[in-house]
Amino acid sequence: MKFFNQDNVKLVGLKKNPIDEVLPHGVKLADGTILELDALILATGFDAVTGSFSRVNIKGLKNKILNQEWGTGSRTYLGLATSGFPNMLYMYGPQSPAAWAVGPVISEIQSDWIIQTLCYMRQHRFSRIEPRPAAEKDWARVTNEECNKTLLPLNETTWYMGGNVPGKTREALNYMGGLPAYQKGSG
Repeated sequence: MKFFNQDNVKLVGLKKNPIDEVLPHGVKLADGTILELDALILATGFDAVTGSFSRVNIKGLKNKILNQEWGTGSRTYLGLATSGFPNMLYMYGPQSPAAWAVGPVISEIQSDWIIQTLCYMRQHRFSRIEPRPAAEKDWARVTNEECNKTLLPLNETTWYMGGNVPGKTREALNYMGGLPAYQKGSG
């Protein structure tokens, strides 16, 4: 941040006038303006949490496509599984506390849950697991209730709610109730 505040550093918004061409010593914008540069740093934005899922053609039962199923909002149980996609268990998913926790800790909690679940399935000779839609709905309610205790819903463009992606449903993308409560819910 110290670097950004130097007199010779300038932030240029590109939404209304994007880069048209990168030149040897700068960039040419869509309106023809040429900006001479020593360095070009791009903060291009990103589709947080669900973006990595939407870039893969994940098909479930009856050829349901995950990206289409989540078109009006994510549906998960604990950010680990989605109905209609049996045996698809994932970590760092939507509605998990991934953005609010230390990576190795959340990985340990989620991997323990997955391992315990698979061991239980093997012990009881179950071959399939998927959450019930009612469980997803309840988890979405809890996730959104926790988010509504914060100021995030007031920020129209926050990536924490998908506001930085045009057309994306605004929702609480991460569970914010804390790791102890999450671990209790997933245990």
